[in-house]
Amino acid sequence: MRQRVKKIFRWLNVLVILATFLAYLAPYVSPEYGWFFSFFGMAFFWLLLLNIFFVLFWLSTKNMYLLFSLGCIIMGWGHVKSLIGFHAASSEVHENDLSVMSFNCRSFYNFTDDKSTEKEILKFLSQQKSDVVCFQEFPRKKGLLERVAKTTGLDYYYRPNKVSLAIFSKYPITNKAIVDQGNNGSIYASIDYKGKSINIYNVHLKSNRISDEANRMIEEKELGEKRTWLGIRSVLRKIKYASKVRVDQARKISAHIHKKKNKVILCGDFNETPQSYVYRILSDGLKDSFCERGSGMGSTYAGKIPALRIDYIFAGDQVVVDEHKILKVSVSDHYPVLSRFHFLD
Repeated sequence: MRQRVKKIFRWLNVLVILATFLAYLAPYVSPEYGWFFSFFGMAFFWLLLLNIFFVLFWLSTKNMYLLFSLGCIIMGWGHVKSLIGFHAASSEVHENDLSVMSFNCRSFYNFTDDKSTEKEILKFLSQQKSDVVCFQEFPRKKGLLERVAKTTGLDYYYRPNKVSLAIFSKYPITNKAIVDQGNNGSIYASIDYKGKSINIYNVHLKSNRISDEANRMIEEKELGEKRTWLGIRSVLRKIKYASKVRVDQARKISAHIHKKKNKVILCGDFNETPQSYVYRILSDGLKDSFCERGSGMGSTYAGKIPALRIDYIFAGDQVVVDEHKILKVSVSDHYPVLSRFHFLD
């Protein structure tokens, strides 16, 4: 019986390793040709946990099979570091430091208890003292732009009517435009930072819109088999469609960024994990501030789907990352991301 159990675990281990390698391949396969790789990329955290479990299981039985999952983890160490940070903030203070926050504020509204979160968010913002804040899902609410500006001291802002995105800045905005106005959209604003022109991009890529189904499957543990599979099929269908749309969005944003010769900072809710083709497109030529200075778990989604890092701040050439924080405040279904930079001349 004991040998039979080991045989079953051995084959389960092989399946987990194969699934993990599909997650490793996800950044290199466009969803246009293999959308299911995106699903394995999203599941990477759980595959990592399963590999760790098998390492510990085979270690407890003193079996060399532990080398399989251990080798799998080591081969994908770069992916592990994209989810778990092992860095500390720089202790150096620079005269030209710039702090930037990216925050999906969920329209300043808590849909679970039908209450506005404006007061809580404004209080939180007043305590941060960021130089630039990029909001996703910023609502069209009368007087809100002025109230945010007054609370934060960020007197310059850009909030076009066609997309629910906003950029607030302590420094003058010298240029601004919509990069893409479809499927949440993307914008940019150039700021005059002490004589330097900094291009700030704020993007919100196409949402999967699977939260309701996922929450229902998590909460209703005794779902009938047919309903469960219908829910799974619906989730996979939405991921398939949205992942293809995000590829087109990412290519358009990346092309716009690469036309800019000045310093670039890219913020936003990508709705993709680091194990994705979209992440690879947008990170081309840019540094992920979490990978540079992040510490601990990188999860930024505060909803009921755990361990998702989908909110980012990237930095271009001549931009040095000094600090990265994920601010665990319960005012949205996303945690704000805050990074501090300095610039090379």
